[in-house]
Amino acid sequence: MFIFVIIKIQHTTLINIAMLELNYTLDKDDYIQFQLYIFSISPIMKKQRRTGRFILLGILLILGILFIPFNPFISYYFWGMAVLAFLLFPLYSRWFYKRTLRKNTERNYDSENSTISFKISDETIESSNKIGHTTMYLKELLSIIELADYFYIQQSKQVYYIIPKKKIADPEGFKSHLLNCSRALQIPYLLELDWKWR
Repeated sequence: MFIFVIIKIQHTTLINIAMLELNYTLDKDDYIQFQLYIFSISPIMKKQRRTGRFILLGILLILGILFIPFNPFISYYFWGMAVLAFLLFPLYSRWFYKRTLRKNTERNYDSENSTISFKISDETIESSNKIGHTTMYLKELLSIIELADYFYIQQSKQVYYIIPKKKIADPEGFKSHLLNCSRALQIPYLLELDWKWR
């Protein structure tokens, strides 16, 4: 797969932020990592994973209690399984969600619609692919998030721009550009360089 990255910089006068243009292609792993990040910060998903862990623990403990009159050995077995399941559930949950998201991404991924043209001017962000073109004002952004390998620019609760660092010729220059936007327009800039899917 060939990825062409074009960066054009020209000076503007409104808030002294240069214009920047990128062309890049998102692959399946880019979408998977983004979805894992969104899952990891979602209060609903955090609660669901925590609840599932305690429900499994409760079921196994109750089964152990129910078997005490009939066979104490089976009760010990269920209690041992309860402890083991409680300890291993986070690993299983991490594997399960990653596998599910990977399958969904492989089913829905369209490489022709994953080539992105992205431009930031002093006032707007423009993004286009084969499906269509969107323009929005920078001041309407909710946040800019930096991970070790990605920039995520949040337009709304459901809409993000995904920008992989490895597909940008000058990630540090792009980061500087985003920081300038953040300062000039008071957009929250969240540094999460240590984030990993857990």
